[in-house]
Amino acid sequence: MTPAGHNWLFSPSAWKAKGTFWDGGVTERRSSGRSVVRHLEDRWEIAVEVEFEADPLHVIENSYVVTPPPEPGAMVIDWYSENAAIGRLEGVYAVTDEAIISQFASSDRRHRGIETMTRVGVDTYQVRGIYMCDDEVVLTWSLRLTRER
Repeated sequence: MTPAGHNWLFSPSAWKAKGTFWDGGVTERRSSGRSVVRHLEDRWEIAVEVEFEADPLHVIENSYVVTPPPEPGAMVIDWYSENAAIGRLEGVYAVTDEAIISQFASSDRRHRGIETMTRVGVDTYQVRGIYMCDDEVVLTWSLRLTRER
């Protein structure tokens, strides 16, 4: 078993996502996507693609680079992401018994957010998050993340 029993992030694997995004926290959009976690020698990588209903269909793609934990059982893990639309985001994963919590921001703090991945089964997480720009809600989301077999 992985730290605190978590499989997402700590095990190289692919995950499917299904749920809802809200534009501005208001307009509901059905969504689906995929997350792939890879462990390389000097870093971990996460590739995420989520699409949600809009006219036209809207796709969000992010690539994350995670600093592997410095020691087994580490509860705080650094990461960063380069996003073509908003630039570089830096964040941390805080690992608890039942959840992995991610807090992130751009260096100028214009872009910020938080995401909580609560483990509801060995290979299933409930994900909730919010992303803001200039203190205005841009997106909120609620997704079910399930490991692919």
